[in-house]
Amino acid sequence: MARTFRAAATVTVERDIEDVFAYLAAVTTMDDWVKGVSETRHTDGTPGEVGATYAYRYRSAGTTRSMEMTVEAVERPTRLVIGVPEGSLAFTSEITLEAIDGGTRVTNAIDATVTGRGLALLTAVAPPLVRWLATREMTGELEQLKSNLEDEEIAVADDRRRRESTAAA
Repeated sequence: MARTFRAAATVTVERDIEDVFAYLAAVTTMDDWVKGVSETRHTDGTPGEVGATYAYRYRSAGTTRSMEMTVEAVERPTRLVIGVPEGSLAFTSEITLEAIDGGTRVTNAIDATVTGRGLALLTAVAPPLVRWLATREMTGELEQLKSNLEDEEIAVADDRRRRESTAAA
């Protein structure tokens, strides 16, 4: 029996919205900030664009599974939607970005359909607990995203500086 739930988390990153969006739209960067995700690789379509597909490995509860995701919507630099249509936890992740003073507010909201027996049962009997657990995990992931973007030298920052230098010339 399938059950659904929605969860969301928000973080403010002290980086330009264009840099944050470029990092997220690369999709393979998920290995660095989404708990349990590894070996993400582009498999079809134009990377970071609608219709692009990615294969990845996901580890949860001691089990690693091969999964696939698809970029469902892109509105540069404010919205990226990624869907995982199959599996015991199928979901759509809508990441929205808002430029604010000194940075970017990033919100990740998921709409999930649970078909795995254990989680579906938990979702049926304790939906607030499932939402709380998902929100807690998503908050941790967004904090990792924030850390990555604020503390590490990444290529998108260099790309932005190059764009600004070209525009000024």
